[in-house]
Amino acid sequence: MDDSSFLQVYDRTMRLIGEEQQRKISSLKIGIAGCGIVGQILPAIFSRVGVAEIRTLDRDTVKMENLANSFLFNKRHLGWKKDQAAANIAKRYSLQMIRVEAYHFDVTDLRMHSSLSNFLNGLDLVYGCFDNLPPRYALNSAALRQGIKVIDIGVEGFAGRLRLIDRNRACYNCDPLISQNEAINLFKLLPSTKNNDGCDFAPTVSMLQVALSISSLAANMGLMFLGVIGNEPDFDYYYFHLFGQPTTMRITKRDDCIICGKNGEIWWQEN
Repeated sequence: MDDSSFLQVYDRTMRLIGEEQQRKISSLKIGIAGCGIVGQILPAIFSRVGVAEIRTLDRDTVKMENLANSFLFNKRHLGWKKDQAAANIAKRYSLQMIRVEAYHFDVTDLRMHSSLSNFLNGLDLVYGCFDNLPPRYALNSAALRQGIKVIDIGVEGFAGRLRLIDRNRACYNCDPLISQNEAINLFKLLPSTKNNDGCDFAPTVSMLQVALSISSLAANMGLMFLGVIGNEPDFDYYYFHLFGQPTTMRITKRDDCIICGKNGEIWWQEN
């Protein structure tokens, strides 16, 4: 896109945030890990607002039971790898030349460590849109090693939450804000019984309206977290309920955290 077209396409946005900020957006590289009900909306949002690159990652395929809660997946996507379907959405919603890459693997598989590093390499921000704990821990550690900011997203019922993580904030391992009983009962990872194309555990129960609301919040929060618009959020955790008031909180960074504490994995690897 030449400069004249750029100024025309993003005219209304630049009247709000300024040309300099729009050009910052146009240089961003965004990753979306987990391309479900939220992870298939974010590529469309960031593609349309004009980021430079989007990477999508998932290990599952689009199934019939995914469609009602999915704003952009439809019947033609059935059987597609979710990462490729989300990448296809990013390309369709782009208004300019955009680089899109799709990655299909399990982030909890230690044999895929180099693939996860490649997925993360050079990103400004990665969204973790997983519905269980093991991949959240894996993405948390890998992103911190590479100094990449993370926004972890959770959706359940009429509620959604956002967790902001970087090296200056408490990491997911410091406090996942999920009790041990919940971790065992709700998020136990079970092997798939259908061609190993997904995980048959704790399916996300939610509504499309919640996914749309939390996706918009997450996209705006990401630009704030990167210092592109507004001020960096002064909280680490944001809880949203469709029928209630939002709640925010800070999370204490633990000195004894095995990942980001003073003697944690991230730091001793650098010394």
